[in-house]
Amino acid sequence: VEKFRGEATRKDAIEVRELASRVVLALKTHQTAKSLTSDALFEAIAPKGADGFGGKELAAFIGGLPKPDGEEARALTGADVERAFGGLDEERGGSVSKAAFECLLMVLMKVVKDVAITDGLSIKEAKTLRRLECGEVLQVIEGPVKEQQTEVERVRAKAMKDDVEGWVTVAGNQGSLFLKPGADFKVIKETILTEGFEIEMSKDETRKIKESTRKLKPGELIELRGIARKQEDTGLTRMKCKVKSDGSLGYVTTVGNTGIKFVEVA
Repeated sequence: VEKFRGEATRKDAIEVRELASRVVLALKTHQTAKSLTSDALFEAIAPKGADGFGGKELAAFIGGLPKPDGEEARALTGADVERAFGGLDEERGGSVSKAAFECLLMVLMKVVKDVAITDGLSIKEAKTLRRLECGEVLQVIEGPVKEQQTEVERVRAKAMKDDVEGWVTVAGNQGSLFLKPGADFKVIKETILTEGFEIEMSKDETRKIKESTRKLKPGELIELRGIARKQEDTGLTRMKCKVKSDGSLGYVTTVGNTGIKFVEVA
């Protein structure tokens, strides 16, 4: 009986993840079609003045979107969306906040070949801000947009390394690929997942945290849930993330205060 229950639970979790992915895709498609910011889309879903929305509000919003052409049979039902909400409410608070919503819609791209980031869409007229190196991660803000003179697709993006913002070519017109969608992160040195961003550095506090938190082993994959930032009093660079293997949510140290790396782009 326990075996069957376990299998049913795993099957349900997979189905919820798949439904959640479809909901996010529907939201991103609508966002792109209407050129909406994440804030504007959030306000369209959430009750006026609310700092979050629940499954019923999300189902009502998705239900009002145009059905995909030729895919009516695959359209999400209200029940589908409310069930998917369990996979979107990662904080398990019964609602999705604006910050969490922005993370769900965040589009990341990985640099797979060195390429310039420029201050404008036009390749001929724009000035180079700097060279992006292979392995860097970008947060896409706009696009892809076709550059008229060269007919290559470009995105407006922000480099996670230093917050430089500009336009980048996705692929050259001779077939060279510079950016690819998505970017997972990989643990390269054992570290811990904590509930909060702040972490104490005293020996006693460090020991307590290590004994009571989820350990992350080298090789584990994690998904970004917030841009990495430095904790000023400790010098640690910390990032909010979701562990791919079990869905655990929390904060991880990506770079120690002596420069040791714990996490890198997969």
